[in-house]
Amino acid sequence: MSAGYQAYPYPIGPSDVLTPGEVAGTMYINGKGPYLVSDWQNLPIYDTEVLPAAIAAGTTYQFFAGLNMTVTGVRKNLLDTNMTQQSMLSKGWRAVVYGIHFNMAPGTPNDDIQLIFANGVYTFVIGNQKDEKQGLLLHAPSPYGLTGNMAIVAGAPVEKSNINNGVPSLGAVPQDVPIDLYDQTSFRVDVTFPNGIAALPAGAGLRLITTLRAYVQKPLR
Repeated sequence: MSAGYQAYPYPIGPSDVLTPGEVAGTMYINGKGPYLVSDWQNLPIYDTEVLPAAIAAGTTYQFFAGLNMTVTGVRKNLLDTNMTQQSMLSKGWRAVVYGIHFNMAPGTPNDDIQLIFANGVYTFVIGNQKDEKQGLLLHAPSPYGLTGNMAIVAGAPVEKSNINNGVPSLGAVPQDVPIDLYDQTSFRVDVTFPNGIAALPAGAGLRLITTLRAYVQKPLR
């Protein structure tokens, strides 16, 4: 499946002339009537939460469920999320999710990354509290972001490059069994720390990113 245009129930031909229909997401084709026209794209759906310096046992952070940061209350922008509605896709959209991934923002120190991914559990919730998928954060490595190694300088460990969860290669992370998300169906990803984290060495402000790797169908206008 790749990016492209589709019209139902009539396929678009090279000589067809399309004009906007009266209803969003439809086009009027060659006088035959209005048809639903959509665009499929390979599009990551992502959301971010900022973590505090210490995480109490049992704390849960909900991703895709709000357009403000849980800890700071600051309004999110495109660096944080590409969601425009909380907990659901825009009307007329559909997503086929084939991967869920977690990683930290570039520059996060290695010790903090290890603590977060060693202590976090995720649950992908769809609709009426249906737990679609669950596991440790380590079970969902990210094919995005940066990776690297530690260097020893003058006998002391000094971080010379970013270290992250997973390998920055889509081919290194297999696709999951697809999960369908339809417009106006609620969903979220809960990340829970059952035992908490007494203190993150870098302090408050670390950014945990959740990404749903998906094919997304959007209506065209």
